[in-house]
Amino acid sequence: MMIKYWRYRNQLFQKFDKGIRFDKEGFESSKSEAVANFLARHLQGEVVYDAFTGIGGSAIAFAREGKRVVSVEINSERSRMAAHNAAIYGVDGLIEFVVGDSMKLWKQFDFDAVYFDPPWGGVGYEKCKSLDYSSLKLNILPLIKMLIARGKNVAVTVPLNFDLNELKKINRHVHIYYNNQYGKPYCMHCIWRNDEKWPMP
Repeated sequence: MMIKYWRYRNQLFQKFDKGIRFDKEGFESSKSEAVANFLARHLQGEVVYDAFTGIGGSAIAFAREGKRVVSVEINSERSRMAAHNAAIYGVDGLIEFVVGDSMKLWKQFDFDAVYFDPPWGGVGYEKCKSLDYSSLKLNILPLIKMLIARGKNVAVTVPLNFDLNELKKINRHVHIYYNNQYGKPYCMHCIWRNDEKWPMP
């Protein structure tokens, strides 16, 4: 299956041929560099808690925008890949790499922005008619609500078949951006900003 994505490797990382490290899951779940950079420009905040780092594409994009990043990845080998890849881009000094469960570790860090892009069950999730957090083993919805209530800037990436009503119920002041990848519609970024009035439901 990874052969399907191999031809797009330089879209995932423009410096791929400089020695980017990856594994199958990290490679298949990575966003293109253009999509990651778009998110990094639109998520406000000086310190970003990247809850599902993978092999580092989004963490690198945040750091290239001058943000400090707390990069959390539960897989230790994948975290080392992310650190190596960040070094290739020369931004590893702006990123703290942490191995562990991001849903438990977040209280240990100071940050003003959070980014969530949890796994969607592997290749083939787009065949589902509709997806939402409550149908996944890892439901991050309660944490999203809590962080918004605490005034954090919050961003989530969701697939095109995600039920946005689930997120709009959290707070109606959500900015939704559609992104293309490999020349076709790919995902949505949903962003809440702490400089707006957010009446909780």
